[in-house]
Amino acid sequence: MLQLVWPLPGRVRAACRRLVLAAAVAAVFSSTPCLAANPYAPDAEYPRGAVVLAADGNEYRTLETVKGKDPITAKSGPWRLAHAAFDTTLDVPGRFDSLERAFAFIAGASISDTAKVTVQLAPGTYDLKGPLPIGQGHGRRVVLKGGQDPAKTLLRFGRGAGLVLDDARGLRIEGLTMEGGQTGIVVDHGSYVSLAGVILKNFRTSVLVENGSTLIADGMTVETDDGDWGVKVTSTSRAQLTRCTISRTKPRGSAEEHTFGVDSETGASVECRNCEVSGWVNGVLAGRSGSLGLWETKATGNVHGGSVYLAGVLSAFDSTFDKNLERGVQVHGGAAQIVNCQLRGNRKMGISSSSNAVVDFMGQPTVVSGSEYGLHSFRGGRFHGVRPQLKDNGEDKDVFPAGSTDDDPFLLN
Repeated sequence: MLQLVWPLPGRVRAACRRLVLAAAVAAVFSSTPCLAANPYAPDAEYPRGAVVLAADGNEYRTLETVKGKDPITAKSGPWRLAHAAFDTTLDVPGRFDSLERAFAFIAGASISDTAKVTVQLAPGTYDLKGPLPIGQGHGRRVVLKGGQDPAKTLLRFGRGAGLVLDDARGLRIEGLTMEGGQTGIVVDHGSYVSLAGVILKNFRTSVLVENGSTLIADGMTVETDDGDWGVKVTSTSRAQLTRCTISRTKPRGSAEEHTFGVDSETGASVECRNCEVSGWVNGVLAGRSGSLGLWETKATGNVHGGSVYLAGVLSAFDSTFDKNLERGVQVHGGAAQIVNCQLRGNRKMGISSSSNAVVDFMGQPTVVSGSEYGLHSFRGGRFHGVRPQLKDNGEDKDVFPAGSTDDDPFLLN
């Protein structure tokens, strides 16, 4: 029977009673003796592997023999979190002198569905060698947190990857800046990451989501001089981007460059709401059976604002494709729905449809203006739906090839 030493804090007494009840019930239905965590006692000596119930109501496990070191006050050393029943905050560099040690402390823990573990970073610069594998099986209840001003808390990486979540791990990241190496955040093999108020600077690929993983980003900013991808989502993964800005500032070196602001490929699906994407060769792209949905999103100052390739699908609603260097939207071998959108001042073409692609304007008119060719069809490309408003495009080139009429089957009203 579990022996309790009184008085204890109220929530600890409640936790202990639950442990006693669980132990009693288990003992009735099992022939194996039931082991429960004992409340921490400062004079007790705990052998390696012992589990104790600390004053915060959470359980901690010893890595070596311990005496006289309370788990919730020890900055480092023999204790690891075993189970979090209540919210807890791990301060860096207060309680732990590095981010690596804070995540090692919780790596094997279980976390109640009513609890949250927060790794709180003080303002400052943290140099990490990277890549840093983080997150855990209960990672949706783990938060890596900076401050209200993300610019004041900087994780700076060298070469290689930054933060890595793999094998169904999870994490939420709030209010900090990451800068440096090859890939900022890798989310792989069924893992999950949620970003809020996060800035990613000068990575070759800022966020990579692969193999059935999930990205949820709100207020994320991607800034790079000459990166290759802002957000790349592949292999049946999914992403939801809200109020995100994804920009590349260095002019393209040649027309042969391949850079992507948001890339959805190989069965992946991406939703962008109230986002802005600028400075890439392909602002947003759906390729190889990937799907991409845009709502009130702007793709401006890219080479191609939106691109569709090889059975990809783009759905754009109330969105803007302005001042892109070549085309507002190009659809090559896939399909696009463009509904109530604005395509203005795209230099060569407003919208192109090629290689048996289909562009459907559906029930609401889209405005296409200020391009050499308003609509351009070749190699079997087709347009359907309500005819868009075509104005101020090249002379007699609102719809090309020349000779297309309202009755032509490639454009249905």
